[in-house]
Amino acid sequence: MRKACTKRKRAFIALLAYVDDCCITGNCPQLIDDLVAKIKRDFDGKLDDLGDLHHFLGMEVVRDRKRGILDVNINSYILDVLERFNMSHANGKTTPLPVDGLATKRDCPDPNTEEGRAEIEEMKKKEYRALIGALLWIHRTCVPSIAYSVHHLSMFSNNPGVKHWRQAQGILKYLKHHVDSN
Repeated sequence: MRKACTKRKRAFIALLAYVDDCCITGNCPQLIDDLVAKIKRDFDGKLDDLGDLHHFLGMEVVRDRKRGILDVNINSYILDVLERFNMSHANGKTTPLPVDGLATKRDCPDPNTEEGRAEIEEMKKKEYRALIGALLWIHRTCVPSIAYSVHHLSMFSNNPGVKHWRQAQGILKYLKHHVDSN
């Protein structure tokens, strides 16, 4: 097997790691096996070799070797996020943000007014930052169409208002449409 690897111009191997998730890939199975064996030796066998890649960092990986297709999607993670934020039964929509009425700094609650303080207390019950974090991950991995919307709403993470929350939920509805149409 090693001879087949060395006949290529260059052997390629990549180790992708994030905290305790890792994926090893390359064009030489023997080098991959050697690396896995070395990691197992160096870490006292504390490595689970799960074989072919099916999931990585919330992404589902489907490979069709006969057709030469590698499909990466994040639909299962999106469904988990929809469930977490009680939006799994929401109707989908075709745009991530409204065409008009975009939330701005003016929609942040004013702590100097009674109404603003009440809105701040209401927003403390919402997981706005967690939702924005999940949306950032989704856009960075597989759904770039929500990039502007998520980054716009992330500017208000320190003092979001109800309008910001509703528009973040609107992005979830867009993702629901995205998952339902696949």
